[in-house]
Amino acid sequence: MMWTSLMMGASAAPATIALTDHAFGTGTKATWTFPSRALGAAASDRRVVVGVTASQAVNNNTVSSVTIAGVAATQHVYHEDGTGAASRAALWSAPVPTGATGDVVVTFASADDRCGIGVWRVTGAGASPVSTHADGTDGTGTTSITVPAGGVAVAMAATSASTTWSGLTEDFDETIAGTSLQSGACAAFAAAQTGLSVSDTNNRELVVAVFGPV
Repeated sequence: MMWTSLMMGASAAPATIALTDHAFGTGTKATWTFPSRALGAAASDRRVVVGVTASQAVNNNTVSSVTIAGVAATQHVYHEDGTGAASRAALWSAPVPTGATGDVVVTFASADDRCGIGVWRVTGAGASPVSTHADGTDGTGTTSITVPAGGVAVAMAATSASTTWSGLTEDFDETIAGTSLQSGACAAFAAAQTGLSVSDTNNRELVVAVFGPV
């Protein structure tokens, strides 16, 4: 029995995910610093995911960089509508094994009027998503995701009004200014999911990343 178990190998422990913080600011600047954001309990395999939203100021803007507690993050997915009062959303992450809090610094290529963030603590997951998804449909944004057993999914949305999520569990929903809002959601899945529909109402920009266990 022991020999059989060794030959079969042990299954990967499931990944975990939890929102630890969210924040926003208004003004017109290219670099936004959100000081001392909660990162959750330290862990050797902790990965911090930061969702970013922004709007107006300039179309065709991009997020140039994100640092989390001084650690340079990697962008996984970005989407912008590129017309009118442009909205944008992105997901970045970095390995940050130590410290309960840290500054989150978001830098755009050009100044933006508003910026918001969501912060999630992830453990037991790979460094890169197994898939990413985006939808810039005004109204209800929808995408279909596949999640391996023990994997997690995280989503960030720039919205025009309070949103309702389907497929993932809403973590926060807040007004930045006027009709510029942001919302975030996530979920961990013990069983594999195939073709899971993820949607948010009053969508402007929706981005989703799926991480598998290691």
